Amino acid sequence: MSSEQLSRVIRATAELIGARLDAVFADLNNLLPDILRVADAAPDRRPAKADFEPLRPQLQAIMARHEGLVDGAGIAFGQDVLHDAASWLEWWRLGQGGEPEFAAHVFNPDSIRYYDYSAMSWFRLPTTTGRSLAMGPYIDSGGTDLNIVTLAVPFQTAHGSPSALGADLFLPVLASIFLKSVATRDRAVVMVNDGGRVVTSNTARHSTGTLLSAADPSALAALFEDYVPVSSTVPGRIPWHVGVLKNG
Repeated sequence: MSSEQLSRVIRATAELIGARLDAVFADLNNLLPDILRVADAAPDRRPAKADFEPLRPQLQAIMARHEGLVDGAGIAFGQDVLHDAASWLEWWRLGQGGEPEFAAHVFNPDSIRYYDYSAMSWFRLPTTTGRSLAMGPYIDSGGTDLNIVTLAVPFQTAHGSPSALGADLFLPVLASIFLKSVATRDRAVVMVNDGGRVVTSNTARHSTGTLLSAADPSALAALFEDYVPVSSTVPGRIPWHVGVLKNG
């Protein structure tokens, strides 16, 4: 494959990945009004966990619509949003049989399985900046315990701290989309996040989660001979690039 052909391929791949992730963000944004309606309809606008159970089919539909790319979706409530729980995840995942299953998490700080999502970047960054964001890959310790990417959309209810609506990406499916689009292993092509961590690539030398040796964005870009951003209808929402590594 010539340099010109490879250049076209990585641009097409960046556009494809951006379009697939934008479609997931669109589904999350479409659900937000229903979440806010449920919260506002509760007595004193302080909902309970059970008030959101009618939204479960919509969360499960988000997983069903994206052909395996989304294997989890849910609502992460901010501190004191709910009157019957300080922290809560109304979260669903695809089980081994492909059916949605409730994802139970442990919110006891004394437990070794304590899942403090309020301190995790996928929740903390969107809720503190007010901006939707693709976060990862990261190890979901206490949750799936796997490398995942989470797309998160923040929202604010009448009480409590900001919350987030999110979707987890199943990285093997994301990698399959990437590899089919790149369709060559002649050169090392890598999709990397803004922290220099590999999302996926076409080479085992740079597997998911690998940190490329770069200290800042300009140093990271310097590792590539061709380097293009993953496109999105909302600038900055997907802080990833696709590039051809020098000497790769």
